[in-house]
Amino acid sequence: MGEGPNPLQFHVDPALFPKAYGVLANEHLMHPIDQSDWPVKIDRSRQLFIDDYLIASLTNITRQVHEAQKHPANPLMEPDRPWEGKGCVFQHVHWDDESNRFRMWYGGSTSFHLPSGIRIRQPTCYAESDDGLTWVKPNLGLCEYDGSKANNIVILTGGLFAIFDEPDAPDPSRRFKALVWYDWRDSKPVPPEGYYLFSSPDGIHWKQDRADPVIWSQNRQQPGIGDTSTARWDARLGKYICDAKILFRNPTMRSRGMIESDDLIHWSRPRMTFYPDALDAADTQIYGHLGFVYESMWVGLLRAMHTEQVPNSDKQTTIELTASRDGRHWSRVGRREEFIALGEPGSWDPHYHDPHTPPVLVGDELWFYYRSMPLPAPRSDPQNAKARISRIGLSSLRRDGLVSLNG
Repeated sequence: MGEGPNPLQFHVDPALFPKAYGVLANEHLMHPIDQSDWPVKIDRSRQLFIDDYLIASLTNITRQVHEAQKHPANPLMEPDRPWEGKGCVFQHVHWDDESNRFRMWYGGSTSFHLPSGIRIRQPTCYAESDDGLTWVKPNLGLCEYDGSKANNIVILTGGLFAIFDEPDAPDPSRRFKALVWYDWRDSKPVPPEGYYLFSSPDGIHWKQDRADPVIWSQNRQQPGIGDTSTARWDARLGKYICDAKILFRNPTMRSRGMIESDDLIHWSRPRMTFYPDALDAADTQIYGHLGFVYESMWVGLLRAMHTEQVPNSDKQTTIELTASRDGRHWSRVGRREEFIALGEPGSWDPHYHDPHTPPVLVGDELWFYYRSMPLPAPRSDPQNAKARISRIGLSSLRRDGLVSLNG
């Protein structure tokens, strides 16, 4: 074909890119038609007023997002093993009915070399708890660190960004599955950057299922998704869902998308879900999103990243509530209030919140585990490394107490 204008480019107005993506997360811009008399199907699950889906009209009413309350024993987990390095990160907390205990998989923020010369980053570790507050890090004897296997490492290299417990899996040896992210800074020779599929019979003994990534990471050489993507099984949609980081370049802008899979191997192309809008501060980027099924709808936790509001830091992150009625189209709830508030400047958690895992229902409470870190010192300050240590804490909320409508 001869050279000429691409006819597809005239189907969109490029002047609207990229700020027009902000409408994706605005409930009223997505649904501008008056639907107050439209019939709504409901069932016996709990009906929540997080959005306006069930509301015909409002007069002199305000919506209040209720802040999760931090546990007085925070932080619950600190890096106290050499292989955990500067912090405990990427936490995944599950309640296990069979063993009647809490189980946690988390990463160590470190870097070290094996005798073979292979460089290791972010080993995945394992911990257990009877009450969800006091955690035990067992010596599992599986992976070598500094000449010894007396540690709680279960996957030696790569960050664990998703874990799935499937008791009805046809193959019991693959009951647990995980997506492990290999970074270009990981072991040498460097595998292709991306998310790799692992499996395990018990969540402790893991093997890599495939040599190639099932999801390719985005970098300067190839398209793909970014390094803060998280995945989950959505029982209502009957799909594996990945809340994906979409990175725009020149200038750099982090946003969120969504990809889907039936088998954890074949994934759809990304579709946008969140992008900063006119209500966000100029320095805001969308750094993370964690959605999950909750009662009659979907609820999510969005990480808004602020690049200029904290001295010496370009990644302060705050947590907001999001909502969806179909699991695919999302809106930001309320007035962008902090759902898990940043701590005071001298506390352990004023800087970098990351929930990373859906809440655990404990009695009549929702427990939200999150990691955070203190405010960073200047990079030239010798105290900088100490200040950037990540710890894991807990905040909780009364069941269904996410939002209220106040007269």
